[in-house]
Order: sequence, then structure tokens, then C-alpha cells
Amino acid sequence: EPAPPRPKEELLRDAKHHDVPVRRKAVKGLGKHRDDDEAIQAIAVALGDEDVAVQLAAQYAMAKVADTGDERTVRATLDRVGSTCEWTRIAALATLADITGAFGHATRGGALDLEVDTAVAGRLEDEDWGVRRAAMDTLAQRAQHDCAETIAAARKLLEDQMGTVRESAIKAIASLVPTGSREAIDWVAPRLDDWHESVRRAAVVAIAKVAERGDQHAIELEKSACDDRSWIVPKAPPDSL
Repeated sequence: EPAPPRPKEELLRDAKHHDVPVRRKAVKGLGKHRDDDEAIQAIAVALGDEDVAVQLAAQYAMAKVADTGDERTVRATLDRVGSTCEWTRIAALATLADITGAFGHATRGGALDLEVDTAVAGRLEDEDWGVRRAAMDTLAQRAQHDCAETIAAARKLLEDQMGTVRESAIKAIASLVPTGSREAIDWVAPRLDDWHESVRRAAVVAIAKVAERGDQHAIELEKSACDDRSWIVPKAPPDSL
């Protein structure tokens, strides 16, 4: 039988402690106080903590403290997406991916959910590359399969100045387009020559995921990537082709 949660007042106090491990443990513990408004607000504040370990604990706790799509957790997290601190914006976007339901969930499509869509999409052009990447990841996770708007957003970010954002865009396209989409393969193919090795790897993996088995065009593209000098880029076309 699981141990009962620590007293809420104790956790609320420790969530403001000067010591990072104490704050992290307290914030995580607040997630066990299900449906408690004070706990939800304290967890939301911790999304803006100066230490990433505490932010990750807050992200974990926010997903535990209430049901998926609960208006209180979604609203409290959404309020942090506009923070002046880029780390808080990243934490809030990542948390929204965890606490809102997938497309088709009973809580999707309402007024608050549409606010989430707008806020996440608005961060695709954030000045901070980490925020743009988090926005792309969250948008893709929440999107309907083959969602034209999300795919268009990902295509635009294929040209982002930061490699990790381009990598997220490639992964989003691969997760959303139908199997066998030749146009998606053509969108991703130029990234096989990207200067950033993790982008090249993501392109190889994406083409293998999207292509139909036996697609000669995809096989030729994958073979061309086998000459890549980087050890993280696959050295042979995957068995899926």
C-alpha cells in the first residue's frame, strides 16, 4: 500500500526552500494532493523555478495532481506560457503536452483548449530556440493525424536557424503524415545534407518511417546518407525499407 502523502502545509513550505533537492521533493510530493487548488497553484509557480530539476518535478506533479484536461491545471500552466523567462515558457509548453488529452479526448475542443492551441502556435516564432522547439513538440503531440496546419508549421521550421528546432520539425512531420507520403519525403530529403548531424539523423529516421516498404526513391535517399561521416547517422538503410 502506498505511503500517505506528506502534509500539504509542510510541502507548500518546502516548495519555497533555498535548497534545490528540498524544493524538488516537495513539488513532486504536491502532485499526490489530488484536486487540491493550493497544490495546483504551488506546482504552477514551480514551473518557473530557477532550477531545471524543480521545473521537471513540477511538470511531473502537474500531470498527477488532477485528471487529464482538468481546467485548473490547464489554466494554471497556460498562464505561464507568456512568462518573460524562456525556461518557464519551455516548462509550461512541455507540461501542456503532458496534461492535455490527445486529439479526440473528451476535454478537447472547448474554449480553454482552443486557447491552448493559440498559445502554443504563437510560440513557434518565439525569440528563444528552446521555446520554438517545445512549441513544435507540443503542437505535434496534440494534433490530429495529418493535420494540415501543424504540418505546415513544421515545414516552416525546417528552415529554422537552430538545428534542434529543425530536428523537432522533421520528427513532427514523420509523426503526422500518412505512410507513403512522397511529398513529405521530398520536404525532409534536403535535410539529409544538413550541417547539423542530429538533423541528418532525424531525416534518415523520418524517411524510413514515412516510406512504403520497397520505395526505391526512399531507398536511394537512404543509401546516399550511408556515406555520412558522423557516427550518429545510420550507416545502412533500415530494414523497414
